[in-house]
Amino acid sequence: MNKKIKLLIVTFALALFCLLLVSCSNKNVYDGYDDDGYNVTIKYDANGGYFGTTINQGITDTYNISNYEKNANGMVEIMLFPPNSEQRVDGTNKENQYFVTRDGYYLAGWFAKKTEVKDENDEVTGYEYSERWDFSKPYVLDPSKEYSANNPALTLYAVWNKKDDPDSYHKIEIYDIDNPNTLLAEYLYGSGKEPTEEKSKEIKLPVWDKRSGELTYGVFDSLSGIKIDGKTLDAIYLDKDGKTILEGETYMHPVFVNDHGKLENRVLKLYFKYKEGNWYKIYSASQLGKINNADANYELMADLDFSKATWPSNFRKNTFTGKIIGNGFEIKNVKISSDNSQHFGMFKEISKDAVIENVKFSNLNATLEKAYKNPGGRYALFAAVIQDGFEFTNVTIEASTLNVAANSKDAIVTDNYEVALLCAEGYSERLGVDISGISYNVLIEEYDMYTLTIELGADHNKLLLTFNEVVVE
Repeated sequence: MNKKIKLLIVTFALALFCLLLVSCSNKNVYDGYDDDGYNVTIKYDANGGYFGTTINQGITDTYNISNYEKNANGMVEIMLFPPNSEQRVDGTNKENQYFVTRDGYYLAGWFAKKTEVKDENDEVTGYEYSERWDFSKPYVLDPSKEYSANNPALTLYAVWNKKDDPDSYHKIEIYDIDNPNTLLAEYLYGSGKEPTEEKSKEIKLPVWDKRSGELTYGVFDSLSGIKIDGKTLDAIYLDKDGKTILEGETYMHPVFVNDHGKLENRVLKLYFKYKEGNWYKIYSASQLGKINNADANYELMADLDFSKATWPSNFRKNTFTGKIIGNGFEIKNVKISSDNSQHFGMFKEISKDAVIENVKFSNLNATLEKAYKNPGGRYALFAAVIQDGFEFTNVTIEASTLNVAANSKDAIVTDNYEVALLCAEGYSERLGVDISGISYNVLIEEYDMYTLTIELGADHNKLLLTFNEVVVE
C-alpha cells in the first residue's frame, strides 16, 4: 500500500505567518497540499497543552487517499498515529516533537467530539468531550467526497485531568473484613504519574518473600494502619462477605478512561482478613534459623534440611509459644550439642498454648556432653520441658538419636536432674507422638573418670543413668 504522511507543526508564529501570507497571496500553505492530492487533514488539538518543548498548539497529518486501496464497501481505511507513536520517529524527527504535555495535568486520551456547556444565561462555562478515539481501529473515509487540506476531515482533542485532583486517579480502599465498615487505609494508585489508559490496572498484591519469610506489601508499603499489631494478613477479598478471594501476586482491576475522559470504576475496595500472631512462611532451613523467634508462628512451604544450617538458637534458649504448621513437610538433619545451660533440647520449653502439627522430624542428632548433672537440669533430644496441656498433632519423629557422654570428674554430683528421649519433664502418652523413632547412644571417651550405663525407663522416654568411678592404679 502506497501511503504518504505529511506533518505540519502549527505554532503561534506560524499562524501569524499564514495570516501575513494570506494577505499577500490568494493561496495559503494548505493549497499546495491540495495540489499534490494530500487533501485529507487530521488535526490533533493540544487543547491547552503543547507539543514538544515549545508552545506548539497542534499538529496536522495530511493524506492522499488515492494512494489507498478501497475496501469491499468502496471506502478507504486509514490507520491514524497518536502523537506519541513510535511510527512518527525517524531519522529526522525527534520523539518529543510530537509528545503532548500540559503542566499540572495528565493526558486522559484523544476525543473526536467537543461540546460547549452553557449556563442559564447561554454563557459558555466549559466543554464536554465524547467519542474517545480508538487508534487500534481505522478511520474510514468516502473517496467520492471532496476534501480540502485547509478544512480538517477530523479533529482530535486532547483531554486532560488535573494531577492534583484525587478524582483523577485510581483509588484503593482497604477494610478489615471483620469490621467492613471501618476504613483502614486508602491509596491513590499512580499519584504523581499518568494513570494508564488501558481497560484494566495491574495491582500488585502482598506476597511472601521467600528469603525473609515475611509478608511484603508491595504498593501498599506506604499505607499506615494496614498492618495490625499482633496480627498477620491471611487473605484478601473483593467483597466484605469473603466470597471472592484474590490469589497470586497481581490483580487486574477493570478501571479505565470512559468516553468522556473520566475514570470509570476508579475505586477498588479490598477486604483484608487477618489471623492472630506474627506469621512467617518458611521455604528453607537457613530462613528459619535467621528469623530465630520463639514467639512467632511458622508455616512450612518446603522440606527443611539443616545439614548446612543451624537450628534456631532462641528455640533452645526461650520458651516456644508460637506455632509450627508443617503442611506435611519434613524437618531433617538437625544437629545440636549441649553447653553449660540447665536445659537442653531442640526446644528449651514448649508452652501449653504452642502448636506443632502436620510435620515429620527425621535424623535429629543431639549430643549431651559433660555438663548435664546441674541441679534441676532437664535434658532431652526434643524438648527439656513440655508444659502440661500441650499436644502434638500428626507429628512423627524418625531415625533420631540422643548421644550421652560419660560425665567428667568436675561435674557437680547431684540427683536433681532428668535425662530423656523426647522430653525430660512433662512426658505422657497424651502428648500424641510416637517416640519409638528415638534411640540413645552412650559415648565412651578415653579420659573419662566414670563409666556410664543407661537403662530405658518404664515410660520408654526417661533414661536411667548410672555412673561408676574408674579406679586408677
